[in-house]
Amino acid sequence: MEDRYAGCYASLEDVAASLTEAAGGLEQVPEHIRGYINYATMARDMELCGDIFTLEAHVQEVHVFCNR
Repeated sequence: MEDRYAGCYASLEDVAASLTEAAGGLEQVPEHIRGYINYATMARDMELCGDIFTLEAHVQEVHVFCNR
């Protein structure tokens, strides 16, 4: 379980933004288009597809575990 823990975030949107940035995914996207990326939808899809498992501990405290 420890090796799958990705950290604690304020929201699911922050999770998607952080994981995308860490994977180098934004390097391919032009700067003027980055504002149109919908991280909330990405995070929801990641959770629904089983890529991540989340536990909400408190308001603005989401613990994330990566399944892949």
